[in-house]
Parts: sequence; structure tokens; C-alpha cells
Amino acid sequence: MKKTASPTRICGPLQDALSSMQQWLRDYHDTRLMVAAPTLREFKRQSLPAHLEIFVKKRHGRRVALHGPRHYRNKSILIAHWPEDAQDIITAHSLICVVRGQADFHIGDYLFRCQVGDVLLIPAGVPQPSSWKSHIWDGDPNRFCTLLWMCPKMGYADGMECWLCHSHGEEHEVCRVDEVCWIKNSFIIQLFQGFCEELQMRKDGETVVSLFSALLALVKRDIQEGHVFQPGHFDNNIPQQTTQNPIEEACAYINSHLHQALSISKVARVACVSPATFTRQFRQQKGQSFHEYVTEHRVTEAAALLKTTDWSVNKICEFVGLKYSQLRRHFVRYHGCSPGVFRESEK
Repeated sequence: MKKTASPTRICGPLQDALSSMQQWLRDYHDTRLMVAAPTLREFKRQSLPAHLEIFVKKRHGRRVALHGPRHYRNKSILIAHWPEDAQDIITAHSLICVVRGQADFHIGDYLFRCQVGDVLLIPAGVPQPSSWKSHIWDGDPNRFCTLLWMCPKMGYADGMECWLCHSHGEEHEVCRVDEVCWIKNSFIIQLFQGFCEELQMRKDGETVVSLFSALLALVKRDIQEGHVFQPGHFDNNIPQQTTQNPIEEACAYINSHLHQALSISKVARVACVSPATFTRQFRQQKGQSFHEYVTEHRVTEAAALLKTTDWSVNKICEFVGLKYSQLRRHFVRYHGCSPGVFRESEK
């Protein structure tokens, strides 16, 4: 008798991290929930976990304001950056949960060390550590951490991203396969906003815990039921570990954000270089233009989804960031047939 293969868990590591957070919330109630503030003095006004280690750590670099075409419903999420200090200011709240090890967070002019089970809300407009840099501030090779992030990176009206990142000494890795997803559930977004507002007011611990518990449960349910988008299904040989090479950082970003509108100015901001320098270096290192590279990977992603899922072509188009007419045109160019014919030929 032929054995039936067991179904693959969707975003299994994310589900495990959410389950751990649910257990820690039951164990610790609201005693591990913290809100970042622009200054150390403001941060210390709240009740903090006794194990928290806090240090003064001034920024040394220059603040770089980011300008350019508007995104995310006429609201650019990334508005400023400190390249030398690996800090960003964004227009959305970020929620970070420590899943493994000890993590260091450099917020404004101070740094603190968190332990497993700690949860940090970074309100919009508060300087926060870049999610693409190691969270071991001294680079100690004996230290490591895994963080669960939640952030409405595409704008509150469009969806929320959940992902895991891993730091080990100076090394940092983000967006492994099955460790990142995009949730388009308006109720979850409203719940996320409500939780963030209640946590900042800190008037009622029971309400905060109830909202956070509901948020974790709903996010986990949507992942389990497959109501999420997962970037990066195909093997594109892009290094997942970030490096000092801005083009490789840009490629990792493209791989995880194919569903978004990707422009040279937008990705250049992620790589912290000017559009002109980015365009020149991208062609030099990749042997093709930025737009050729993005299109090729979108078509490759679409082809993988046509072969491995029963998603409609329209859903795949939305997932890879193309209109149907664009996808059809590119498929004819790359595969010599329409997406529908390609799917039939692969059965």
C-alpha cells in the first residue's frame, strides 16, 4: 500500500515561535511587555523586567532623511536612517518577541539586553534597530538570538509581515524559507493597532494581555489555514545572510518583497546608497539591469507556484506583483507560452 506523504506545515518555524509566545504570555502575564521610548529617561518610566540590562549608548553617525517617490498608499514607511548606527525611523509600529537567546536593542541613545519571552513594542517614529543587522551589539561569537517580528510594512490598510531573524555574533540571517509571511486580514491589522494603543497607555493589564493573546492566536490560525502569502518559494541562490555588500542586501530584500511595488529608488534606500550608484553597481555585479533582475525572479516565482500550488493565476499575479497582462507577456518571452498552458504542461 502506497504511503501518503504527510502535509507540509506552512511556515512551521513561525507557528512554533507563536506557540512559544502564547505559553510565555500565560506564564508571565504582562510583566515582559515593554514599550520603547525616544530617550532612556522616558523608557525607565514604565515597569521593566528585573533581569533587563540597560546601557547608555549614544549614536555617533549622521541622520539621513529619506526622500523619493511615495509608496504604501502615499505614505513611505521608512523616513530616516542612521547608517553608522544601524537605526531606522519608520511610520508604523514594530513588535519584537525574543524567541531564543539574548537580544540587544539599540533604541535612540540607549541599549538594553532582553531574554527569552520578552516582548518589545517600538512605536512609529521611535528610532529602532535595523531588522537586517545583528542584534548582538558586541559581536560576541558565543551569543545568539532568534526574534519574531510583526510589522504592517506595507501600510496598515494593505497587510502585515511576520518573520524570524537570527543573530549569532556579528552574523545575521533573515527571511529563511518558511520563516516569513504576509497576512492580509483587516481584522488582524485592527487588533494589532488596538493592542499597540492599549500597551502604550498601560491602563489595564488584563486588556493588554487579552488583546495580545487574541493577536497571537489569530495570526497563528491564519498561518495554519494557509491564508498567507510566502515570498521566496524558488531557489534563486541569493545569500540569505546580510553582508556589507549593498547589492546583496538589495537582492535579499527583492527576494522577500516580490509582491510589492519595487523601484530603483525604493530598493536603493534599503541598501543605503544613491539610486545612481545602485543602478551602476547592480548592473556591474549582476550582469543585468535592476528591472530585468526583478522581472526574471517574479516569473521564476510564478512558475514555481503554477507547478506546486492550485492557486488561481490571478492570485499568483498578486503574489508576485504583476498584472495578468504583464505575467502573460513575460511568460511568452521566457517560456514560449501562457501561464495556463505552462501549468498544463507541467502536470
